[in-house]
Amino acid sequence: MLDVVEDQQSGLRLVRIRNPWPSSDWKGTFADHDAMWNKYPDLKDKLGYEFGPDGTWWMRFDDWVTAFNQLYVCRLFPQHWQQHQITGTWHEMTAAGAPVAKVSDKSDPDPRWFNNPQTRITLETDKPTTVFFSLVQSEDNPRQSTNLMLLKVKGAARLWDCVRSDVVGVALENQQDPQREITFEIQLNPAETGKQYIAVCYQDVPKPEANVACKFFLRVFASEPIKVESVPSPQTLFFSGEWKAQSS
Repeated sequence: MLDVVEDQQSGLRLVRIRNPWPSSDWKGTFADHDAMWNKYPDLKDKLGYEFGPDGTWWMRFDDWVTAFNQLYVCRLFPQHWQQHQITGTWHEMTAAGAPVAKVSDKSDPDPRWFNNPQTRITLETDKPTTVFFSLVQSEDNPRQSTNLMLLKVKGAARLWDCVRSDVVGVALENQQDPQREITFEIQLNPAETGKQYIAVCYQDVPKPEANVACKFFLRVFASEPIKVESVPSPQTLFFSGEWKAQSS
């Protein structure tokens, strides 16, 4: 969608559309050379429009509502904003699901959630920084509910527990129907919550299919300089042994 116009004189509400693959154009009312242009002879000049195979056309708003059933909005960031992308996979151990709520402060930590893919965000300025997260599932995945949680941390260690007092933001507060992309925007103030954060991307179900590999892309946009890096997955070692009469 390139433009929206409501002509006060005629009362027409028009939408200008661009087809990125200009092999075909609109064939309905207000298509190029359509007779409706003759009914409003001054409209073409008002719109600054010329007929031609450029992949764009005007159509009535009501026709646009009828012809299309989905609208995707692309957000454009200022040129000085930074952009980072992390590619990850939920598979086997890293398909750890949503955090399990503690029954009490004395309850054991969630034994699985910390295995989810983690991304470290480091602010490289003392200025408040606006950060925009976009978590996108691969089109090859079976569509599922996902979420993103941002927590403040200290030091360079991996996050091992979901401490609610450290949570600074969650993309979705309530589980929703599966979406290909979820987004989340927050302003981080180093004076209040520090400069170190970890973003945890997870499948928002208690026990996801661990044997199904699901690829995702985490994009991070920031108004000020930041450092974005994947946190290595924990290593798992297994040792065999037994208790005998002498060692028990």
